[in-house]
Amino acid sequence: MAAFWAGVTGGTPATAGEVVFLPPAGPDGFAMFCQPLERPLPDRLPVHLDLTVQ
Repeated sequence: MAAFWAGVTGGTPATAGEVVFLPPAGPDGFAMFCQPLERPLPDRLPVHLDLTVQ
């Protein structure tokens, strides 16, 4: 998933254990964290977005 979003946003992924951080690719970009689930995959994939609007 992190590789897909890195390709879409142009960000360079940085890993810390199993967590991947995608920093903003530019001044108007956005950052993302990707982390694995610690339980079996549910019927619906949980996604949580925190957006900051200026």
